[in-house]
Amino acid sequence: MKKITKFILLLFLFIGLASCKVQNNVESNIKSSENHINDHDHEHDHEHDHEHEHDVTGKEIETEIGKRTILKSLDEMDKTISNGPFNFKLNAVQLSSLEVKDEHLDEFKGQKMIYFLNVNIFVEHMSKEVHSLDMKNAKIVDSNNKEYLPDMTKSDNFDGDFNGNSMDEGNLTFFVDEFVTKDENLKLVIPQALDENGSKIGDEALFNIEFEK
Repeated sequence: MKKITKFILLLFLFIGLASCKVQNNVESNIKSSENHINDHDHEHDHEHDHEHEHDVTGKEIETEIGKRTILKSLDEMDKTISNGPFNFKLNAVQLSSLEVKDEHLDEFKGQKMIYFLNVNIFVEHMSKEVHSLDMKNAKIVDSNNKEYLPDMTKSDNFDGDFNGNSMDEGNLTFFVDEFVTKDENLKLVIPQALDENGSKIGDEALFNIEFEK
C-alpha cells in the first residue's frame, strides 16, 4: 500500500464528490490510514451531514492544511460512451480550490492556492476476452489544449486487466491550473483499451464536461 503523507490525507479526507456513491469510494481509499482518520472523526462526520446535498457549489470546508472551496460540481451526470470492449459512464465531476495555510506552503512548493478536479467513472467490460485499461494516461484537456494527467497516488486503482464480463468504478484526481476554474470547454479523455498482446482496441473515449453557469 502506498504511503500517504499526513497533509495529503487531511486534504483528501474531504475530497469526496456530492453523490453518496462517490463519497463511499473516497472513504474506502482513506481506510488504509485509519490512525489518521481516528484523529479527525469530527470533521469526517460533519462531511457526512452534507453527502446527500445536490448543490454544493460554494461550500467551504476548513481542513488542518487550509480552506477547501467547492467551485463547481456536477452530480448524477449519467453520460455513457461505448468504445471497443468497454462501456464508460461519467457519473460526477467536482472542481475545488484549496487555500493553503502559511505553515504548509513548503509542502505545496510555495503555492498559496491549488486547484484539483475529481471525476467519478463507471467501467463495464462487455467482452469474454481479456482487455486492459491504463487510467494513468487518462487526461483532462482545457480549451487551450493543455493536458493534465491524473495523480494516481490520490486516485482509485480501477484499471488493469478485465477478464470476461466485469465492471469497476473509481475516482480520478487531476491537479489543474487556475485557468480551468473559468474554462467552459473541458474534456475528459480515456485512453484506448489494450488486448492481451498490447494492441490498441477502439478509440479514445471523449467526454465533454460542461458546468452550469
